[in-house]
Amino acid sequence: MIPTLLLSFREAFASIRRDGRRLVPMALGIVCGMAFVMVLLAIANGFEASQRRALGAYGDRFVLLRLNRAQLDRSASGKERRLMMDDRDVERLRIGAPAIRRLSPMNVAYRARIHGRSGAGARVYIAGALPEITKIRTIPLAEGRFYDDLDEAARRRVIVLGPVARKQLFGTGPAVGQKVRVSGFSRSAIPGREASVSQEIASFRGASRRAKELAVGATTSSTDARSRESVEALSISGEPFEVIGVLKDIETQKESYVSVARVAFIPFATSTAVFDNRYNIILVEPRSVEDKELAIEQFRTVMGARYGFGPADRNAVLVYFDAIDRARSVQAIFRGARIFLAAVGVLILAIGGIGVMNVVLVSVASRTFEIGLRKALGATPFAIYTQFFFETTLACFLSGLLGFSLGAAGIALLSKLPLPENFSQPVLDMQTVLVSFGILAGIALAVGFYPARRAALLSPIDALQAPA
Repeated sequence: MIPTLLLSFREAFASIRRDGRRLVPMALGIVCGMAFVMVLLAIANGFEASQRRALGAYGDRFVLLRLNRAQLDRSASGKERRLMMDDRDVERLRIGAPAIRRLSPMNVAYRARIHGRSGAGARVYIAGALPEITKIRTIPLAEGRFYDDLDEAARRRVIVLGPVARKQLFGTGPAVGQKVRVSGFSRSAIPGREASVSQEIASFRGASRRAKELAVGATTSSTDARSRESVEALSISGEPFEVIGVLKDIETQKESYVSVARVAFIPFATSTAVFDNRYNIILVEPRSVEDKELAIEQFRTVMGARYGFGPADRNAVLVYFDAIDRARSVQAIFRGARIFLAAVGVLILAIGGIGVMNVVLVSVASRTFEIGLRKALGATPFAIYTQFFFETTLACFLSGLLGFSLGAAGIALLSKLPLPENFSQPVLDMQTVLVSFGILAGIALAVGFYPARRAALLSPIDALQAPA
């Protein structure tokens, strides 16, 4: 059988060279189709890589929840109740919500003022979180370290800066080991706090800039300058924190709820002592992806029992960011995109394959006498079948190889061109190659069957009666 196959392969190759003029126009469909499919799949791979990298900058196994407002009810005298958690709710959730593997409150001070060596942080906010947050989401460090359980237990005044905050406060100079001052909130509960300021200055804490200006403007002319100096001194002589770490800038998309570019992290216990012991945002990691909905329901149940709202009150607990659902969506979208592109590739390559099949059918019709003579001399139907089958499939694969080369060249060219923001370069990976050649192999086998079968079934008597 092997000698027969080798002989059939040589004869098929010779026939392709002889009928090259007729095959080339039809084979161009396969060449273009193969290159087109490869480039599309590579572009889809690049876009998927950019989306996965954007999501990976935050993490893909957590949910950001906010305790919001309870519905109107009679017990609240017809008023909507704003819901806030306290530090004891962490232990309540650890006990009452076993579907939650890890959690970390986010005690955020949006109006705090932070000052460093190079200036003040603009639009930088302070977030008190447990050290456990580094296991819940992606918190990569460019310098120093993140605070640990000892820092949390001791309520140490240590701070980890986001990349934007670091640049604003220290420019290009060193940051780790430096001091920053944070003001705009009470310092009464922190051990080793600075000397208290006057009642006049303390009255400005937490007020807006406009309110301070009005308050200062309302003073008499004799105390106007002194009051302004006192207010300015407050922003400089705030609570001292030591910078122990700086986060790495890996975010390609700035999601407003989870971006850490403008965040400065401090221990959660420190935040509850410094500016507020009540908060309404929490990060939750379920024990498994499948337990996400159960974890959220258990969170609703525990908080509902604590703050008096029912599980049907969907306004009480809001999902601000669902990384798990985002990861599922990305996977589903690009799985569908690959299926669609594969279907397009099948159609394009099928058109080219049908063209090659028609050329081989014409060759079978023109070589009917040759086929009959070979059968009369002892050639088996299998030998005839394999010759024309190889002729069709070989023409398809040679065209596919040329299309593969053109597609690879096109992907390399696109990789050197400037691409839109947040868009990765096209990726030619093994999966793309296998899918492309898998489609080509399926088309080649399908279109090679009919001409080969037709030639193999020719009767020697009828074939010899045909004109030579």
